[in-house]
Amino acid sequence: MVSAYQLQVQMAPEPAALERLCQVIRIRGFELSAFSAERTESGWSIGFTVHGTRPLATLQSQIDKLHGVKTTQVDGR
Repeated sequence: MVSAYQLQVQMAPEPAALERLCQVIRIRGFELSAFSAERTESGWSIGFTVHGTRPLATLQSQIDKLHGVKTTQVDGR
C-alpha cells in the first residue's frame, strides 16, 4: 500500500544540500510529489511530501544522517 508523508527538514546552508536530500529520497525508494525550500539566515527550511511503500523510518533515519541536517520532523506526528 502506498502511503504519503509530509516532512520538514532544517539544513545548514551548504552547497549541494538540496541535491543530497533528493538523492536520499530517491535511493530509499520514495517518490517526491511536493517540494518547497526557503533559504533563511540559519540555512535551508525545506518542506516536502513523499509517497512510498517502504516504512518512513528508513527514510527519516537516512535524512538524519545527512551532513548538515539540523532537524527532521514528520508532520502530523
